[in-house]
Amino acid sequence: MPPAHQNPSKVRHRIFLRVLIVALILTGFAITVLASVIHVVLQNKPLTLAKPHIDTLTPPRGNIYSENGMLMVTSLPAWNAYFDPFADGLPPETLWTQLPNLAKCLANTLNTRSTTQWLDYLLQKIRTGNRYIHIASSIDLITMKQLKTCPIFRRGRYRGGLILENHIRRHYVFGELARRTLGYAYTTYQSGLERYFHQILAGNPGLQIAYKLPRGNQLIKNILQKPQPGNDLIVTLDPFIQDIAHHHLLQMLIQTRADHGCVIVMEVPTGKLRAIVNLKCLPNGQCKEYHRNYAIHERYEPGSTWKAASILAVLEATNLSTTSPIPTFNGKFKYYDRLMEDHELPQQDTVPLRKAFAHSMNVALSHLVWETFRDQPHQFINYLRQFGLTEPTGITFPNEPTPRIKTPDDPTWSGTTLPWMAIGYEVQVTPLQLLTFYNAIANNGTLIKPLLVSEIRQGNHTIERFTTQILRKQIASPNAIHKLQTLLQAVVHEGTAKNIYSPYLPIAGKTGTAQIARKGKYLRQYVSSFVGYFPADQPLFSCIVVIHNPKHGFYGSQVAAPVFYEIARRLLAKYTTINPSTIIPPQPPHTWQHAFPTSLAILFPEFLPTTTTTTNHTLLTFQDTTPHLTTPHPDTIPDVRNMALSDALALLSSYGLQIHIKGSPWGRISHQYPPPGKPRFRYRTITLWLQP
Repeated sequence: MPPAHQNPSKVRHRIFLRVLIVALILTGFAITVLASVIHVVLQNKPLTLAKPHIDTLTPPRGNIYSENGMLMVTSLPAWNAYFDPFADGLPPETLWTQLPNLAKCLANTLNTRSTTQWLDYLLQKIRTGNRYIHIASSIDLITMKQLKTCPIFRRGRYRGGLILENHIRRHYVFGELARRTLGYAYTTYQSGLERYFHQILAGNPGLQIAYKLPRGNQLIKNILQKPQPGNDLIVTLDPFIQDIAHHHLLQMLIQTRADHGCVIVMEVPTGKLRAIVNLKCLPNGQCKEYHRNYAIHERYEPGSTWKAASILAVLEATNLSTTSPIPTFNGKFKYYDRLMEDHELPQQDTVPLRKAFAHSMNVALSHLVWETFRDQPHQFINYLRQFGLTEPTGITFPNEPTPRIKTPDDPTWSGTTLPWMAIGYEVQVTPLQLLTFYNAIANNGTLIKPLLVSEIRQGNHTIERFTTQILRKQIASPNAIHKLQTLLQAVVHEGTAKNIYSPYLPIAGKTGTAQIARKGKYLRQYVSSFVGYFPADQPLFSCIVVIHNPKHGFYGSQVAAPVFYEIARRLLAKYTTINPSTIIPPQPPHTWQHAFPTSLAILFPEFLPTTTTTTNHTLLTFQDTTPHLTTPHPDTIPDVRNMALSDALALLSSYGLQIHIKGSPWGRISHQYPPPGKPRFRYRTITLWLQP
């Protein structure tokens, strides 16, 4: 009971206030607890409020290597560059005062437009209000960093308007070399080996589940399946041989103003394809690996190079020798209503088979085939089938076409078909298919499947290995094969290809000059070719050169045979074995001597400043004209200037650097970035500039 002096109404008021304060405190506590519960629920049970979706994780694509371990194709980061001239942090006065300097920097960095052209281009886009001006596509790391140093761009993304979008692109270490064979790998399109082995190179994508709140703020990502990187391909192509073949074909295409051409180099015993060159000449005069894989995909009428198959069929069906006389009909013979005529009319009524073949006499050879098989044309076709010329080779490459070989059951077969087939018309094969046949002749009759990919690897582990596959042990009798080998050597010794004859480089082969037909009519355009093998006595390589529509000269001996010879000459220097006992003791610094076979001394006079000839060998003294190279420090960028590309690549491969090549791939390195001596750990890529 309150004291008498206290007012009861005031006491009740005080009690009410205390109860109210306690009630408010309890209410606040309850609200705090409830908020905490809701927070915990949201944190621990996102599925109740989130919207899940599945993302695909793209795996790293596998690399492509040569058999000697040289990287040919890999994946590198690249950037697309754009410019927002109205970026919030870019003042208009800065834009207009620095725009000419930006144009100059873009011209120097990208080499796609001049300074004036860049300035006009940027002004035009700015006037239209474009906030996404395209600057460059798929630039590398070095170029991207250079762009970021340009005026305006150096201010950054929001203050300078430079927009960089990152992606992964395929990088071809040797530039144009073998580009059509290695192929392309885009998101929606692949070609070449990149297409044929796409599933192996691409790997298996991963899966990721992502949860998002209704507002779109991502809360969590869970990887359901890790991406599996793609496997690597090991190809039989040799960058050294590819470079040689590319260079000499390119020279001839430019010299003769041809439309396009191809070269294939095959290893005789194994069938390994060491080079496949496909060059298309553009209206601007440049010739590039641009259009099709002519070597594997383009069927053409081979002309006189087909005569080897025709005569081999005759040699199998008869007892003729290389000296057997055959009639020439003075270079003219009419098959029903169609006249065949030799370009050069022979003076003799009969000539030995060796001479008729060596000089590519159309009438004499076609009549020989016609006389042998006109009553049994199916037998001739059966021989072609036996030689492997009626089916694709089976190369591991997409879309190899089937040869077009008529049969007597074909509705277009006529009385003139057989004699024209005998000299390489009314048949169509690809260069690879014809070379595979000639490789069998070099291999004493053993038909081998062309081998382009030798291995599939996952890291250092071999997944699958591809070895030499014999398609047919003997396509013809050893006697017939030996006779044909003699005839092919006669072509170079005394016949249409005697311009490439050398006693020190024995070559066996056949020239071809065929008119090009369009819509059933033959034009005054030609396919010039040469196919054969070398050295003729112990074949190491077979090779075919096909050049379409040359404008300056068109005979196979003029256009294709010299390319073949230069390739053979260069390969001889690399693959000829030198007896170690003949090596001369070391000479003073920058001078060295070796005893090479005399044949090399004659074949390579440009390399012989000083020569002393003995009975079997020539003493060669070479003066070193390159700068003295010291052993590079492993922690710094090496100096590869003035090196050949192959030497530089061999050195740089041990540094773990990605290599970007600009300029002529067969030249010497004139500049490099980063420069020599820079710390290696700062760089992942090195760019090499080459000059012929």
